[in-house]
Amino acid sequence: MQEIRVRFAESTDAEEIAALFFGSFPPQVGQLLIYGAKGAPGFIRAQVGAGPSHAASAYFVAEIGGAKAGAAEFRRQPNALLLNYIAVVPACRGRGVGATLLLCALKALGATSGRIELDVLEDNTRAMGWYRRLGFEAGAASDLLELRPPGGAPDDAAYVEELPQADVCQGRFGFSEFRLIVRGGVFRAGRIGHEWFRLTDPAAVASPSVFAALERLDPRRRIFAVVPGGSVAEAQVVRLLAKTRRMKAEIASLLSSLSHDCQKSRIV
Repeated sequence: MQEIRVRFAESTDAEEIAALFFGSFPPQVGQLLIYGAKGAPGFIRAQVGAGPSHAASAYFVAEIGGAKAGAAEFRRQPNALLLNYIAVVPACRGRGVGATLLLCALKALGATSGRIELDVLEDNTRAMGWYRRLGFEAGAASDLLELRPPGGAPDDAAYVEELPQADVCQGRFGFSEFRLIVRGGVFRAGRIGHEWFRLTDPAAVASPSVFAALERLDPRRRIFAVVPGGSVAEAQVVRLLAKTRRMKAEIASLLSSLSHDCQKSRIV
């Protein structure tokens, strides 16, 4: 069996990483990800160029015989390490690439304790089964929903903050984030590609003023939200795009499980 080599990503890997992440999701989900945006490779290059000690995300690639076999992105959070994306080239699945990639990446990051989390599509039973075998436990569910405005009259007092910076990011990478200030609160909103606004706060989803402000900003865009499962009124849902499940594990026990998986793959 050829050796699996894992290393920190380089700027020249950006195009393949973006394509691998995007291609690992169904089209209706892939269109909602930043890695489906036209500037995703440029974003990866910027993150990689900042170095793993300074960027919020650290990218890794796995290679077999010099060819890409998989990639992963880890995002640092205050109380846990988030495995934001991991994908293995279809032809390389079943060869221990995922386990080796995770194990080597965690060691390279110096992650030996604490908690690691990830989100997985609920209908991806293969991935969920693998994570469970590694010791991940399923937690809260989230819904990805295309939405229509809630009932009620909007308040005209709605303002967009950080829009100039967001416009620069949108032009360069194809996605951006800004803040909406309405009478009911301050909410973050995002733009993905040319088609979607994104919300993540149930209170924003329930605000007529938020929807009115987004429509004024760009009436051509549709709106989707990533929110806790069952938190949105059925009358507001245009369609369910996907369901995800947050999974968690202790890093110390995960390292042990990954080592066992890697040894088994070498024996096979």
